[in-house]
Amino acid sequence: MSVLNGVSELPGLRDHTALALAGVSMSINAQLTYDGPVSKGMARQIDELSNAYRLWTIDGLAPLRLSLSNVVDDEHPRNDIAQTGVICLSGGLDSMYAALQAKEDGDVHHALLVAGLDYDSSTAPGFVELRARVENIARAFGFEMLFVNSSIRDNKYVWSQMHGLNLGACLNLFSDQFKFGVIAQDNTTVQNLHRHPWGNHIALDGLMSTERFGIRTYGQNADRVEKLRRILEWNEDVVRHLSVCFSDRSTGGNCGHCPKCCRLRATFEALGVSDNGLFETYPDLATCFREMKVPRKIAAIRGMMCRTSEVAIALQDGATRDAVVGLENRLREAFVAATE
Repeated sequence: MSVLNGVSELPGLRDHTALALAGVSMSINAQLTYDGPVSKGMARQIDELSNAYRLWTIDGLAPLRLSLSNVVDDEHPRNDIAQTGVICLSGGLDSMYAALQAKEDGDVHHALLVAGLDYDSSTAPGFVELRARVENIARAFGFEMLFVNSSIRDNKYVWSQMHGLNLGACLNLFSDQFKFGVIAQDNTTVQNLHRHPWGNHIALDGLMSTERFGIRTYGQNADRVEKLRRILEWNEDVVRHLSVCFSDRSTGGNCGHCPKCCRLRATFEALGVSDNGLFETYPDLATCFREMKVPRKIAAIRGMMCRTSEVAIALQDGATRDAVVGLENRLREAFVAATE
């Protein structure tokens, strides 16, 4: 990880490195030793993270084996820094809603975008377009932008189950400048009961928080239909900068036909509002949902169930709702078969 703007020096304590190495250890099945200075608080949390992943018993992940040889006293309390926070802002609906909540709370003034995750680097054309979108979103909320480049996905990092650790690590890069970092929740509290294991889970976010540098979560109080409704009520213009697509990485926009785009299109339909040309293409939504494939892995099935059910509940009767409910039924059948 490297900071692209904002600060020139690494924090005195290397809690960010410990979090990153925890994920790498589990991903590549390696015993790692780190001799950089790590706070006692983070060392305790690494132990708790190890216990959490051990209980989850995730296929494809090894036990967390990280030895910290230079654990030091926490520098707490720290009265020499601003008592404000920095929020991860990806351009998606969850992070945009979290930004709205952070703005309402009033103690977050900076937003962080991480390069090298969904796109190869900070110079990839898709990321350049995404960056422009996120900068426009940050400007609407009155946040100053910070940028980090991460190469962690070059290490066979199991992204789906540990992307939260990476966000926590990147936020901790700024632990000498801010009091806390903010991660947007993908799921409501009820959805979190169903969607586990998952790398962005409210239980994991809490295990990355220390007295020295806290991690807050926003968004667990609303599903994505409610999130979009709240954002439109606040400022409908900012929605045109949304970026949710994972199908076409050559741009930072929205293809209109991948599962994520289709769910967002259906969300606009459920609210009865226009998306004002947010998508590049507009294939028939009902057909898209009827042709949508059910994942094989149980974790992916759980996630799609959460996203599909919230749309099915909100849609009015009609062809789109019938197709979404049909997908929901197929997902339930797959889930039951996978858990028998």
